[in-house]
Amino acid sequence: MTQDCRFNTSILHGKVSRGYAQRELLPPVSQVTSFQYENMEALENVFAHRAPGFAYTRIGNPTIAAFEQILGCKTILMGFGLEQNAIHSPNESMDLEVWEKGIVAVSEFYKSFASNY
Repeated sequence: MTQDCRFNTSILHGKVSRGYAQRELLPPVSQVTSFQYENMEALENVFAHRAPGFAYTRIGNPTIAAFEQILGCKTILMGFGLEQNAIHSPNESMDLEVWEKGIVAVSEFYKSFASNY
């Protein structure tokens, strides 16, 4: 029996955009927490949803916007871990109990969310 071992990246590359500022083919991951505006009125308009943009990443950011554009629906991203886990470092580790609590928290979030709609 032979297996088809070709790379299948259509999920990642299926909706390539050429409109990003640095000419990226895929949406860049935003690693900033705040954004600069010319004046407070411009920032207030973003907060009040009267103008497009991002004000603070816990409210929304370019990474979430890219997920929503690709998936075609509203998106919530959640992260779980502790600073001492040093995720994505040479000595990364994550306690299994923290991982399991994260799974339970996401499940409880969806139950709570669904009960309100």
